[in-house]
Amino acid sequence: MATALGNFNPAPFKFGASKNLDLEAILEAVLESNGTAFSKDRESTMWVENHALARIIKDLFSAATRLENGWNPDKMVEPFISRFENILGIVPNPSDSEGTRRARIKARFSFLGKNPNYAALNDFLNIILKDIFVNIINTNAVDANSYVPDGAIVPGGGPVIQDGNTLTLGPWTSSTAYIAFGLEKPADMSDIEFYNKTGDIQLLDSFLPAWVTFDWFQDGDNGAGFYLDEENNLDNQRFD
Repeated sequence: MATALGNFNPAPFKFGASKNLDLEAILEAVLESNGTAFSKDRESTMWVENHALARIIKDLFSAATRLENGWNPDKMVEPFISRFENILGIVPNPSDSEGTRRARIKARFSFLGKNPNYAALNDFLNIILKDIFVNIINTNAVDANSYVPDGAIVPGGGPVIQDGNTLTLGPWTSSTAYIAFGLEKPADMSDIEFYNKTGDIQLLDSFLPAWVTFDWFQDGDNGAGFYLDEENNLDNQRFD
């Protein structure tokens, strides 16, 4: 391992030389801020004083950087993992690895400052589901089950909306607010691992609008649809 010591790598002892480091850049900035009335010579008292000041500034900057890591899921200390899980409403499984817990927090952080659009959903699912995520499917308005009072027809080839007055829970509803996430279990992944991963989709509860519902599916050998003879159809398959 190479040792970097010298004027800009302070230690209890020093040897050799060093340059183009943060401390040197800070010192040069401090020296320049003094103007032309003070000496910038390395043998001067002013240089030594400013070098000490630059070291303090660098130490403060380093401390701030380390504190900033408390917001970085990849770098935060272990107690912060539990703290952010409590803040974000995440309940980890006892068997979850530290890496899995960090990834879950990172996925939730990806929501900050973003609108719940397709791109944000796609980014989240790629982060949290990785190799089991396939696609996002929205219900086309023409194919959706939609209801409004007295019904309606959208001109120009749009959907025919049914009469919502026939409903007992309310006349306004539509399945266009339903989003389905297509998943696929790799051959070398166990069922337990697969279903554990799918549970993280519930993190979307705090991101998507209240009127949006969502779920996931995994097609069987016969493709889209529900097939009675296929294994795990009740857990995985969808109605086409």
